Amino acid sequence: MSSFNKLHETRPAAESLTNDERWKLALRVAASPEFRKSARLRDFLLYICEKTLTNHLEEVREQQVGAVVFGRRSGYNPGEDNIVRVEARELRKRLESYFASEGKDEPLVIRMPKGSYVPLFEPRTPTAAEVTPLSPMVAERAASQERALEKRSEERLLTPSRRMGLAVPLLSGLVILLLLSGVLQWRENRKLKEDLRRTSTPSLPQHSLWPRLFDPEHETYIVAADSCLVLLQELTRSDVSLKDYVTRQYTAILRTPELRIIASRQYTDLADVIVAGKIMQATAAYRQRTTVRYARNLEIQDLKNHNIILLGSHRSNPWVEEFDQQRNFREGTDKRAGRPYYLNQSPLPGEEARYYTGGKDGTSDETHGVISFMSNLNHNGNVLMIEGTTAEGTEAAGEFITDPAFSSRLKQYLKLDSKEESVPYFELLLKIARLPGAPTKAEYVTHRILSNHSR
Repeated sequence: MSSFNKLHETRPAAESLTNDERWKLALRVAASPEFRKSARLRDFLLYICEKTLTNHLEEVREQQVGAVVFGRRSGYNPGEDNIVRVEARELRKRLESYFASEGKDEPLVIRMPKGSYVPLFEPRTPTAAEVTPLSPMVAERAASQERALEKRSEERLLTPSRRMGLAVPLLSGLVILLLLSGVLQWRENRKLKEDLRRTSTPSLPQHSLWPRLFDPEHETYIVAADSCLVLLQELTRSDVSLKDYVTRQYTAILRTPELRIIASRQYTDLADVIVAGKIMQATAAYRQRTTVRYARNLEIQDLKNHNIILLGSHRSNPWVEEFDQQRNFREGTDKRAGRPYYLNQSPLPGEEARYYTGGKDGTSDETHGVISFMSNLNHNGNVLMIEGTTAEGTEAAGEFITDPAFSSRLKQYLKLDSKEESVPYFELLLKIARLPGAPTKAEYVTHRILSNHSR
């Protein structure tokens, strides 16, 4: 629970706001479906509204918001932890959505300008459809004035200067020529745009994953792994579950200032940066609404309502845990040998039960990666997971799936009938030979077709 929630359990909003229509509006917005899904955004909205309306603007600063609303330590560095800026972008989107739908009849709107966390309460600007029509009497008076103006204009055209009589047909002809020219230009521009669209948009196979991960109906989040979490688990020799990660309970065991500093940072691996860049490049032609997010800033609702691309495995991106029940290949660690592996829960003939980093005897340069494609938690979108037992494994898996030839090879990997029009949800296990920090090309090892069938 955030400090702000605790504060409001013991102290209601300032007494002076009880009858303030702006505060009532803020409470209505916070209670709407747009905000019921996210306690953090609701707290964020109410905090900045209360402090603004009670003239405590000095408390509507990034560092103060981060400490009070998002539970960051007092005096943390916003330059290294951008949680407030990330959530502010989402808050602006949800405010716009509320006032365009459920709050479309509100006389006031709440707006948070970019570059500021101070909300503005502004009268709604009426649209053309909302403008009050003129009464019959006023409308008739306006029409009468318009007819009088037209009559005076006609009288000026019929002055003794007969030259104007010749100018009128000439002007009319010029107007007709301009109209014809405009129509021809419009048709030419439309043809040019259509030709450009056909040549610039790639002809994608029906079984390509990218259109299903970047469709116009959903936002797509590319989620970078939490490298600080990996370091903390190694230093404390502990494993952090998704539940402890979301609630930040794992920070309770951090006894030294050095460990707490690591926990406050938001760093990701270079491999994730490379993979995210390759995905953005591969999908540039048909990418819709896309956001790169840090694992620590994700919420469970995101896994229900959006398309998601998770980079990294359990130890660096605990959100993978939400999909474990659907998967055959799961990451594990041989703590005695200190070697990570992928557990093959149902080995088929010729397959190994465990695929170790370093091979069976730990002396090879072999590592592994897994690519998983499945539905999101509400089965209305899709999730892609790109992971490896090492950073090199994740990077190689990312290169494997962003290879232009991947789509045409996918049916071959999955051993699908040629008549199959689309690809079901699946897992691919990959093997990667590596040098430290430098993966080589990944190779297909085996696969599984997952039960939550493709849409």
